[in-house]
Amino acid sequence: MPWRRSVRRTSGHANLLKRYTKEVYLTYDSDGAGIKAALRAIPILKEVGITTKIINMKPYKDPDEFIKALGAEAYQERIDQAENSFLFEVRMEEQQHDMHDPEGKTAFYNAVAKMLCGFTEKLERDNYIEAVAAKYMISSDDLRGWSTSRD
Repeated sequence: MPWRRSVRRTSGHANLLKRYTKEVYLTYDSDGAGIKAALRAIPILKEVGITTKIINMKPYKDPDEFIKALGAEAYQERIDQAENSFLFEVRMEEQQHDMHDPEGKTAFYNAVAKMLCGFTEKLERDNYIEAVAAKYMISSDDLRGWSTSRD
């Protein structure tokens, strides 16, 4: 099981974590403040080369409440199902847009294309383009075109 610890969101702490692990699982409170904290931590950890996954606590507020209600085995299942941090960021971006409105959907796709530009390695970017395209039923060629035209 990957090492899990509360992460202070500074690059110094991220570098210290990197000495001990290359992968961090973030367990955030499922309220707005917890989600914002996770979104702040992800780029800091990525910057130092740490792979980050997000553990979904819903409908519970935090791990303590979750484990008390469902037990350690259920919590381990959530760890095993942890979400890739980029796809978590995309999902959080989706929640900011009305996906039933063409304008909202366009704004979402433009935001995701901009996010994809953050991947400097072509292979990594292409892998995420394929994953996002499959999840949101959009042409990977269109998404690739939008994200590369922003470079």
